[in-house]
Amino acid sequence: MKDGFKRMRNLRISRTSNCIIAVLTMLVAFSASATSARVLLCFPGGPGSTEQAQPIVDEFLGHLASLTGWDDVNGTYINNMRDCRATMKAHPASVVMVPLDLFLAERKAWKLTANAALQNEETAGSYHLVALPGTTMESLSGKVVQTGLKASDTFLSRVAFDSKVDVTKSFTLERTRSARKAVKNAVKGKAAAAILNDVQFKALQSSAKYSKLTSLLAGPTLPGAIVANTGEKDDTLHKALLGVCKKHAEACKKMRITGFETVDSDKLSTLEKSLNK
Repeated sequence: MKDGFKRMRNLRISRTSNCIIAVLTMLVAFSASATSARVLLCFPGGPGSTEQAQPIVDEFLGHLASLTGWDDVNGTYINNMRDCRATMKAHPASVVMVPLDLFLAERKAWKLTANAALQNEETAGSYHLVALPGTTMESLSGKVVQTGLKASDTFLSRVAFDSKVDVTKSFTLERTRSARKAVKNAVKGKAAAAILNDVQFKALQSSAKYSKLTSLLAGPTLPGAIVANTGEKDDTLHKALLGVCKKHAEACKKMRITGFETVDSDKLSTLEKSLNK
């Protein structure tokens, strides 16, 4: 009788163990198939605030998750470099969206691999040195030139203007809180010139008040903002990025994005070498 109870007890233990093993196996299998992403959208000097942008970011990333198969995704928009660096240190992102100058400067430190280039009317294009008619490059020597751009002096000199001007030596560069302030001062003669990006320059040309400023120097056409992985390139994400704005145009419009395109890795490499030479 005792042997019978013992066999029954061992059978129950065996069945319980098998159930536990089966459950654990299912959990491991689910964990292996589940994917998540942490996305940082870092645009120093960008508009709005983290709180204002969150609903728009959440909507866009929700659509992107449906195309990538991410089971969980969270993203944060930050518009100052100090908080971007703090976030990457405390909670490293798996995907980042950043302006070209930031990508080139932080690629090694953040272990970034470019995935796609962001298309919009705000980040791609050329940089311009603008001034009143009659101003020459030689006449800027020793004068004040202003800009509201957040890009570094090194980026402006070596990448934005392809080493055709050194913003630390050719004149005295001053930073303003906005491009509008720099343009106003250039028109009033409080600054000898201003440095603008393509979007700011196009806005300038459409303004009767400021259109008198002309471009003394235009840099080469550059890529827009970059979407990058930390670590290896995610091909599934790349495919999703190329299609997300075709399927969810309204969400992209809210993000001020018209689409994404394949990034020219060779060009990025060349630009990084120019920045660090």
